[in-house]
Amino acid sequence: MGVSHWRGAASAFQPGGRGRTDVCARRRGQVLALNPATGKQMWRSALEGRIGTRGINYWRSADGTDERLLVINNGMLRAVDAATGQVIDGFGTDGGVDLRDALPTDVATPGSSLQTDNPGLIYRDTIIVSLPAGAYDYASSPANIHGYDVMTGALKWTFNVVPREGEFGADTWPDTPDRSSFSGVHNWSESTVDSELGLVYIPTGTARHDYFGGNREEDNLFANSIVALDAETEERVWHYQTVHHDIWDFDLPTAPKLMTITKSGGPEGALRWANAFRFWSSRPSRAGCSCWIVAPANRSGRSPKLRCRNRTCPAKKHRRHSRYPPGRFPTPA
Repeated sequence: MGVSHWRGAASAFQPGGRGRTDVCARRRGQVLALNPATGKQMWRSALEGRIGTRGINYWRSADGTDERLLVINNGMLRAVDAATGQVIDGFGTDGGVDLRDALPTDVATPGSSLQTDNPGLIYRDTIIVSLPAGAYDYASSPANIHGYDVMTGALKWTFNVVPREGEFGADTWPDTPDRSSFSGVHNWSESTVDSELGLVYIPTGTARHDYFGGNREEDNLFANSIVALDAETEERVWHYQTVHHDIWDFDLPTAPKLMTITKSGGPEGALRWANAFRFWSSRPSRAGCSCWIVAPANRSGRSPKLRCRNRTCPAKKHRRHSRYPPGRFPTPA
């Protein structure tokens, strides 16, 4: 019996389920629905072009009459009928929403690609999409967070990961009229929704450029942060920045995990996430396993108090690199 060898790229897609149907995506396009018992194809979407390979969102109306798959395809957010695979024309314009349309006009690059592998996630009737940074250079766009209506595709809210003038955190960037030069802060690693509190926890990456900060003195919120937003309104409830003014590309690489911890006052909701830098929990000076940090998950409006301490970080020797504030390091147990 002959053995066939797959010669294509490895799939990075997490298959999903809808009732008695498995839903998956081909790396170069098309969403497929398969019978999980037989593997028989039930339908194939009519989408063309690249599809985000990390997942697809499934949404079902309260009465069960409307089931949708939300996918990111060639920089467009599209809604697909989960029963037939057909694009839903009433979503956005001809079944799609151009993710570039909600970017500020002074930072959007006409015709530039904004394809992302981050599939976003759904809270009630809102799909929350994290835009890519557009490029890995100074010409990239800020990776803003958008909330869209799953029924119509209408934009409900936008959270600027690089604060605009007058917004909280704007003073953590240089005071310059050319604020469009600040970019990056991409949530490429997916987010987490707390359905009980109605919060979405968004981990972010570094600002552009990853290894040079001479054009962006100060702390650079909301780069390298966990940002807790109201999933319905984008109101910032709290944030915690793990690295001030990152020049080492220390993104937050994983979605935060919800957990319950027991303290003297009883059980308490908390978050757990991993940083990109590596320490032994008891001896941070040694490289080793990832260090987990715990933060209360609440609506107090205050940043969570973590068991961390500040330590002076070495500065790169370059005439345009500023003097950096201390970095945060986990406190040894």
